[in-house]
Amino acid sequence: MGAGKTTVGPYVSAALNWNFVDTDQWIEKHSGKSVSQIFESDGELAFREWERRAISELCRQVGSVVALGGGALMAEENRQNILKSGMLVYLRASVTSLLKRISTVDRPLLKSYRGPELEKHVSSLIQLREPHYRLASVTVNTDGKPPKEIGQEILSEVSQWKK
Repeated sequence: MGAGKTTVGPYVSAALNWNFVDTDQWIEKHSGKSVSQIFESDGELAFREWERRAISELCRQVGSVVALGGGALMAEENRQNILKSGMLVYLRASVTSLLKRISTVDRPLLKSYRGPELEKHVSSLIQLREPHYRLASVTVNTDGKPPKEIGQEILSEVSQWKK
């Protein structure tokens, strides 16, 4: 979260003339609830089930750029579907960068953390998830880069991957 998926994804999809789908937006459309509402009323497990459904459906589409939630790769079924359906790109960002980017946005998994606790929690999430993120075909460091530059790096990798 905060790596730039929903900013960079539309740029990449437009350049490829593909569709762009954010799994959180897919979940909100199909569930009739915001991600925050799902977390509050139904819990994280319910959200993860919606996420699994979204990924299962979206991985069957051709010609799409899909922005995944930060925890999507934690589930084995999601990892398998994602890895066999296309190119996985990891937008890597430092904890400092992530904290700057997420400080003004409501994130259900972070709402009870502030200050040093928030930094510690974000660091622990990254540590937990990083082994799965390393499964990506491409890793792009996003620190200090504008979205267009990040998108161009991804497009360069996509052109090599498609050959």
